[in-house]
Amino acid sequence: MRHHSKKDWWLIGAVSSAVVIPLGLGIFLLRLGSQYRTVGAALAIDGAITALVILLLTYPLYYQITSAELIVRCGVLMNRHIPLGAIDEVRPDRNPASAPAWSLDRLRIDYRSDDQPVSILISPADKVLFMQDLMAGGMKMRGDHLVRESSFT
Repeated sequence: MRHHSKKDWWLIGAVSSAVVIPLGLGIFLLRLGSQYRTVGAALAIDGAITALVILLLTYPLYYQITSAELIVRCGVLMNRHIPLGAIDEVRPDRNPASAPAWSLDRLRIDYRSDDQPVSILISPADKVLFMQDLMAGGMKMRGDHLVRESSFT
């Protein structure tokens, strides 16, 4: 099943302002006349490039659980495939570190890659449904987090 990212509107607003402010100011200065043309063009180009970079880094953004793996897709650069059997724990987290998520209401997924512990932060819109989907892959609820069945003691 495919899960989309939860969206904190304040976070989207903050990122959008990095596009709208220079782009809008640049266009405004371009319309004022020739003495502001260079600065206006630079600001407009900066806003447009920032918009393109944000779009390429964040679209599409989803988390898909198949019968064998969790796929975390974020923009054109991140397409991580995590085998369900490699996931050890999933727990709530509010870490503000950079992550494939549009919200700080996140889940931290701890898993193994090449026998090394790795984690990723994601933010599914419906965390309960997301965790229920992972339970079908052999995980069990323990309080507010999921653990691998073999991890139970």
